[in-house]
Formats: sequence, C-alpha cells, structure tokens
Amino acid sequence: AWRHQSGAWRNNLCSLTRVFLRYLKSEGIIASELDRAVPKLPRWRLSSIPRHLPWPQVSQLIESVDTSRPVGLRDKAVLLLIATVGLRNQEVRSLQLRDIGWRSAVIRLRETKTRRERVVPLPGAVGAAIADYLLHGRPHVSFPHVFLRHRAPLGPLASTHGIGEIV
Repeated sequence: AWRHQSGAWRNNLCSLTRVFLRYLKSEGIIASELDRAVPKLPRWRLSSIPRHLPWPQVSQLIESVDTSRPVGLRDKAVLLLIATVGLRNQEVRSLQLRDIGWRSAVIRLRETKTRRERVVPLPGAVGAAIADYLLHGRPHVSFPHVFLRHRAPLGPLASTHGIGEIV
C-alpha cells in the first residue's frame, strides 16, 4: 500500500524516476533508455474536488440557513430541492406554481436537460419548505415562477448565478 496516495505525489515520483534514469543513461551506467518505460500519469485538472459532499455536511448546510427572513425560506427550499430531489439549476429556476402537484406529491419538470417532461416525487420535508416559502416568504407579485428575486426588480431568478449564490 502506498503511504502517499495523492496524484501529485505519484506524478512527482514518476518524474524524478525518469530524470534519474536519464542521468544513468547519460553517464553510461545503463545502455537503454529506461526512462521511456516510466509512465506519465494522467493529471485531471479538477480531480481533487470531491464529486459530492457527504450527507451530514449537506444537512448541516441546509440547517444553517436563517429562516427568520423571507430570503432564508427561499434558500432553504432551493437547497432541499437540489439536495434531495436532484433538481438542476435550470429546473429550479423554471419551476412554476402549476408544476407542483400538492395532493399527488409530485413535481412536473417541463424544462429539463433532455428537453423531455419528467415527473419527480415531492418529499414531505421539501414540500413543507416550499409551502413555508410560498405562504410566508415569497413576494406578493403575479409571476408564475415559484422562486423569485427579493431585491428590485422583483421577478424570477433569471440567471444561473442566482442559484449559485444560494448554494
């Protein structure tokens, strides 16, 4: 087992081995070019970033939202939709009031990545957070979108940056 398993450490080890083998060849100690046998390991640019956060950290993030303000109610509902239902940025932004089936506990996604309508379940905690936002936090304007900006100009979250800032 490797003591140092980071990609950077392995790449450094291979690089130093190649340099040492070139030195041995230049000094005549070895006859063949063994440095060509040492692999160049792929180094992916974002490989050190985790693919996802562990659920305890996600839960901690969601619970850290200040729900005493209308913006906090919105942010908590958005985070729950992303974390538990798996909605994408565009799906959250385009979600409209008519897309939520409260009695059947489903969300109808009309604008998906695949351009096909799909129906996803609406867990109780997510439904409760959305209802709390709609009843106590959403500005009283006549936009069909569920999630709105809370600073002027009031309206739907138009850019991807809105959801990114919430997360």
